[in-house]
Amino acid sequence: MSVSLKTIAQELGVSVSTVSRVVNGKDRVDGNTRKRVEAALKAHDYQPNQMARTLRGKSSRTFGVLVSDISNLLFSRLIKGVEQAAMDRGYDVIVVNTDGDPGRVKRGVSLLLAKQVSGIIMASGGFDQQVEKKVREQGIPLVFIDTTPVRAGNFSSVSIDNVLAAEELTKLLIENGHSKIAVLAGPQNESTSIGRLRGFQKALEANGIQIPGHWIVKGEFGVEAGMAAAQTLLSERMRPTAVIAVSNSLAYGAMHALRRHGYQVPADISLASFDVIDDSYLIQPVFTTVNQPVLQYGTEAVRLCLRQRSQTAKAPYEQMVLPHRLIKGETVGPVAEESGCR
Repeated sequence: MSVSLKTIAQELGVSVSTVSRVVNGKDRVDGNTRKRVEAALKAHDYQPNQMARTLRGKSSRTFGVLVSDISNLLFSRLIKGVEQAAMDRGYDVIVVNTDGDPGRVKRGVSLLLAKQVSGIIMASGGFDQQVEKKVREQGIPLVFIDTTPVRAGNFSSVSIDNVLAAEELTKLLIENGHSKIAVLAGPQNESTSIGRLRGFQKALEANGIQIPGHWIVKGEFGVEAGMAAAQTLLSERMRPTAVIAVSNSLAYGAMHALRRHGYQVPADISLASFDVIDDSYLIQPVFTTVNQPVLQYGTEAVRLCLRQRSQTAKAPYEQMVLPHRLIKGETVGPVAEESGCR
């Protein structure tokens, strides 16, 4: 049976309220006293009664994280970052996989609200203003990661500058002599895709490059979507010499289609992407990619949730923009001879 706060307080010669403030992460506890209480809690393996806390109207010291695809290494690494930051502060994490489906997002948010989580971290498409309003009405902190509301307003978020990142990736292709560049632009109802397409177009305009309108392939994320888009581009008489994919799943699908049609990357066509994470180096050739600091995303998202919970924060909402990393791999090269028109 778990030891009570009263027992720990008597053991240390402090008040029950002092021990309770440490358990609940409150201020107004002397530093040395806090360390003594924390050591005692750890020694007794104290576990707060979450059901009782919830019934008393308190949060469950749990963060909820909604992700679009838990099988995608981008999101699994993000979850790791959230979990580590949460655990360091005495919180647990509940993960909801949504597949970017609005119905699953709505059900997932309802589940998390019923559990009275301490904050919701949204790293998924498929949310809308009704879902956001429902969370705010219950006073639960909400932080968006990567995909943010396509509007101005009071919300907290963590992302990179997607416009700048896509602009840099496109300029890299142009520096390698490419002017026939297509983009697998993803769904244009999400801020991430919108920003990356805008950056792509800015780079083309700055260099006086025009491309056929249908070389901007809009659609869903996913490997199958990437395969279908690449196959369409390859079926044309005039083909691009380079392709940018705005997500890793689109890039994987495009690479599969290129190989199936006998194209070598980058000897025949260059391919650049976002968020290709391969610590094992099993993906060959190594992708040229823009990667996001997803572990740091998790840390900052937890901090922003706690900031919203704070009664003393003068500006509880913050839109954080973190630096991205451009990895110059092996999938981008100079324009191949006799490439494009066949």
